[in-house]
Amino acid sequence: ASFLKRHAGFGSTDSPGTIYRIDGASGVVSPFVEVPGTGANPHPNATTNFFFDNNSFDLIGGLGLGDLDISDDDQTLYTVNLLTKSLVAIPIDTPLVQTSYAIPTGACAVAADARPFGLGVHDGIVYIGVTCSGETNQLQSDMSIHVLTFDGATINPVPVLNAPIDPAAYPHPGFTAWNPWFGWANKPASIDPDPGIDTTVVPQAWLTDLDFDGDDMILGIRDRTGDQFGSELGGVDPTETNTTDIYRGQGFGDILRACGSPAAGWTLEAAATCGAVTTSGAGNSGPGGGEYYFEDHYLDAEDIAAGGIAQIPGQTSVATVVWDPIFIPGFYNDGGFIWLDNATGARTQAYRVFDTDGDSSPTFAKSNGLGDLHAVCNAAPIEIGNYVWLDSDADGVQDPDEPPIESVTVELFDSVSGALVATTATDAAGHYYFGEADGVLPETGYELRLSGAALAGLGLTVQDSPSGSDINDSDGGTLAGGSPGLVITTGSSGANDHSFDFGFVATYDLALRLTVDPSHVGPAAPGSDVPFVIEVFNQGGAIASSVEISNYVQPGFTFDPAKNPAWTSGAIPTTTLPGALAASASTSVSIILTVDPGFGGSVLTNHAEISSDDGADIDSIPDAIQGNDPVIDDEINDPGVLDEDDHDIASVSVGAVASIGDRVWFDTNQDGIQDAGETGVAGVTVVLSLPDLTPVASTSTDTNGNYVFENLAPGDYKLSFTIPPGYTISPIDAGGDDLADSDVDPATGMTAVTTLDPSEIDISWDLGMYLPTPTGSISGGIAFNDTDGDGTQDLDEQPVPGVTVNLIDSGTGDIVATTTTAADGSYGFGNLAPGTYVIVPVAPAGGTIISPAGGQSAPI
Repeated sequence: ASFLKRHAGFGSTDSPGTIYRIDGASGVVSPFVEVPGTGANPHPNATTNFFFDNNSFDLIGGLGLGDLDISDDDQTLYTVNLLTKSLVAIPIDTPLVQTSYAIPTGACAVAADARPFGLGVHDGIVYIGVTCSGETNQLQSDMSIHVLTFDGATINPVPVLNAPIDPAAYPHPGFTAWNPWFGWANKPASIDPDPGIDTTVVPQAWLTDLDFDGDDMILGIRDRTGDQFGSELGGVDPTETNTTDIYRGQGFGDILRACGSPAAGWTLEAAATCGAVTTSGAGNSGPGGGEYYFEDHYLDAEDIAAGGIAQIPGQTSVATVVWDPIFIPGFYNDGGFIWLDNATGARTQAYRVFDTDGDSSPTFAKSNGLGDLHAVCNAAPIEIGNYVWLDSDADGVQDPDEPPIESVTVELFDSVSGALVATTATDAAGHYYFGEADGVLPETGYELRLSGAALAGLGLTVQDSPSGSDINDSDGGTLAGGSPGLVITTGSSGANDHSFDFGFVATYDLALRLTVDPSHVGPAAPGSDVPFVIEVFNQGGAIASSVEISNYVQPGFTFDPAKNPAWTSGAIPTTTLPGALAASASTSVSIILTVDPGFGGSVLTNHAEISSDDGADIDSIPDAIQGNDPVIDDEINDPGVLDEDDHDIASVSVGAVASIGDRVWFDTNQDGIQDAGETGVAGVTVVLSLPDLTPVASTSTDTNGNYVFENLAPGDYKLSFTIPPGYTISPIDAGGDDLADSDVDPATGMTAVTTLDPSEIDISWDLGMYLPTPTGSISGGIAFNDTDGDGTQDLDEQPVPGVTVNLIDSGTGDIVATTTTAADGSYGFGNLAPGTYVIVPVAPAGGTIISPAGGQSAPI
């Protein structure tokens, strides 16, 4: 970020409010965002002569930007506007949408002396370092440092850490004590304006960085003097225009430790002791007469820190920016950083960034040649996933006794492009995971989709059950494509999320079919009843219970509770299926609606829907709201197909109807005319057809031989009859009375085509039938006494008179006729109806039938 340092510009924008970014691959530096209102550029950019840079001297620490830090979730960048003394929150994705928070100044004896700069982020809290400079009254007793906290909404004006930096409480270990901040006009007398090189050592404490080792706080103290003076550069006095009066600034900063926690507060180190640890810096100069991090020095020059620190969580040492990091005589006027052990305060290693003697370009040497220090690490890996289980009690919460579901296919899709990113399957414990190796990126939208044979017959359980938490509930819902899944957005790097769980329950797929009862033929007349049949199918693998059906009675129909005792009365009649409906089973209920007598339309429609069940229907949420279902069909046997097949409609035409019928009778005298005493024939099947023989309806004659077809649409029809075997249809249209004759063609068994007009009742279509007069005869053989038993009558074998002979109908087994043999042993049968018969003689007492074999003749 742009930082006001004398003899150094603000970068490509020449603005004190610019934050820059560096491309990690190319190293290219470019502006990231501008923080407005940070002050005017005091540098001599017009001449690019930074040797003097007179106007910047007094403004150091009061113009431009302070420290930079980032939120724990890497979403918000924080900085300090030094001019307005405010904390600025910058969303990284939308950096122009900035929010500023005024930093309280009440911790300082003089509010104008408050100089906020340093920042640190720990466990979601932003820590703000404020230096009380003592510049107004030029009193060392007004100098102190404080740490405030920001919770994302408010800066707490009460500091969590207070520490004086006056010489008595905090003797500076350098060549001189801490000084109040000063400008050129009130600079200390020790700053020599005489010709020659003046080595300037007048330290001014400046809290510029904060970091944490666990809960312990580490503070970076920068010496403001190092930023007011360069390394062998010109002075500020306008009269000093020659290049021989030069200054060599040196910054003597420090690194401090405060022990404690957010709950207990923090206490600054004293006498090299912080918490329960005392390092070898005891008795050294520093807060309370000792220094915890005691090896921040170069040979005899103590406290060479420059205020930038970096503590990597879990590391045992803290890194701090210093000058002359290499602890070897002759290696001086350099810049770099060293590591100090957090447990012992001793130096563990060092790194040199620039070498003044060896570099071809000029450096700031010991005059704060480096800024802040941040560890750049690879992004923490990210992982998502968790658990698929069978929710046995269907409550949407993972219970200890509920088993996992193994081998469920889980696919990860990019929610924007729709591209498949990765595929996995649940393990034996029901777990699944996607990680960095699978292509999972932070802060990216994804869609999880579940499928596979392991989910056959199962459906999602309750989503986000209020009885559970996000750790043990079910998060899955039905995606736009119909599959179970979930749309998610990953968190920032390192934000693993193992909370995407999916519970399933055994399901069924209920379907409903509504039809007009087949017994109702043709249109319905106003005032007539229309019966409907409602079939319910369980297409799934689980038992369905508490299935309630609602019937939406449309205008033009009336529901009569007396005709429907199984239904509740009300605006929407309902009925509940008795008991449970087994898997793959079906059942039906009926409802009768009455057409309003005054209805003048031509069509009436009825609606029925499954309005509630026990909650496991896989493809719909039953309700009693007509018209909210996107699809209404009666496609049965499509379990798992996501259609609204638990709602159906049926229509019936309304208008003037017709009837046809009459009587079937036994035409005893075979004359084709109904005579007194001739009875009706029951059980004769009558079929009503269209002229092309398309069946319309069928019925059977009652005990009196009567039949009728009612509620027929006007039009052309014909009738056909099926009469019992052996009977003959009487002559057609005999006599002159159409109400008394037979109207059926004996050759075809059908009537002629007749036209029924609206409201016509045609009860004139009769059929006469009779048994034909018998005409056949059978001449039998001779009964004889077969004395030799050879089955052949010999000359000496005599006939046997008086033997009983029966004639049997071979089809029914009934005795049709009986006779006895004459004196010559002969017999015969006459007056027989056409048919097939067998002759069965009856052996006389003491005799045996030898022929025919088996005691009866072959069929005749």
